Amino acid sequence: MSHNRSNRGLRIPFVLAALLPSAAMAQSSLLSTPWYVGGNVGVVQPESLRGLSTGGQARLLVGVPLRPQAFLEVTGFGISVEGKDGQPKEDTLGGGLDLRLESLGEDLNFLFLVGGGYSQTKRDSVKVNAPYVNIGWGVETDLLPSLSLRAELRGLARFGEEFIPGRGVSYDALATVGLVKRFGGRPAVAVTPPAPPAPPLLPSLPPPVAPVIAAAPVAAVDYSGGCPPAPEGTKTDSSGCLVAQNYVLPRSRLLQGENGVLRPDADQVLAPFAAALSRQSGLGLELVVHTDTLGQQSYNLDLTIKMAERLRDRLVELGAASSQIEAIGAGESEPIANEADEAGREKNRRVELNLRPRR
Repeated sequence: MSHNRSNRGLRIPFVLAALLPSAAMAQSSLLSTPWYVGGNVGVVQPESLRGLSTGGQARLLVGVPLRPQAFLEVTGFGISVEGKDGQPKEDTLGGGLDLRLESLGEDLNFLFLVGGGYSQTKRDSVKVNAPYVNIGWGVETDLLPSLSLRAELRGLARFGEEFIPGRGVSYDALATVGLVKRFGGRPAVAVTPPAPPAPPLLPSLPPPVAPVIAAAPVAAVDYSGGCPPAPEGTKTDSSGCLVAQNYVLPRSRLLQGENGVLRPDADQVLAPFAAALSRQSGLGLELVVHTDTLGQQSYNLDLTIKMAERLRDRLVELGAASSQIEAIGAGESEPIANEADEAGREKNRRVELNLRPRR
């Protein structure tokens, strides 16, 4: 049962684990999707024919994106199992590659894992090198924006007659739980440097106040004398005020940074919409904020809800009635472009300002 095969195969996965993150960062198509590292611990149940008791396992992994919701994981693991009825203890070290596919849910991501590699098992002084394959399922949920809790179940098949004489394969069942830390994050939204201060749109416009909306808000600005200049590409009536229409613009035109802070010049777009609502009580505004598919679905949804509320609050400060505005955070649920590159993701990061008659 003694084998003198080279251990070179065991070293390959660990070398790849060190090299793959830097290789991914060198590819511009991967910069927008986080790579990650993780670790987990758990229990192992060997096949009963092997004469071993339930043991323990520890695993380290590095994941890099292949495409949205598909990742390549480089893993290294150790398994230690005590023998039964005088059988010797068995220790295993292994490493390999897994393909991870995920289905995004509101609070949980569901994982499918499949892959293989090479392992070395030691019983007493005998070492056995053998290839393996594994398949598994798991769930992952956010603890923090870049830290997740991951639990999984795997089936492991190792090939070689040394494990169960007369049969070329043996099976283990593994259950683990651990943490995953993501790096790289979502791409920063490009922010145009603010233009030199321009004269205020309306001399009577008050400075921004805390976004607290009164139960019955009173218009902050008098638009009876006319409307501010309408944004390019919008429809107006003979007096220059906006009329019912659907207007879509890049989110970066109104909000900047990961958390969506209002741009200094956002009022150039928002004030004409506030004026139209103030002058036409029969109009309503559906305000919808969208984002791309990078990051956790629940995080993206919460982010767009907060952005929509921030834009609604500013419109109220500019004179619109809160009852006229429906603020919606759509998250990543309504993409309009393929996200194979940054240009597609930028198209999906958008804001809709839909003026329409109130029901």
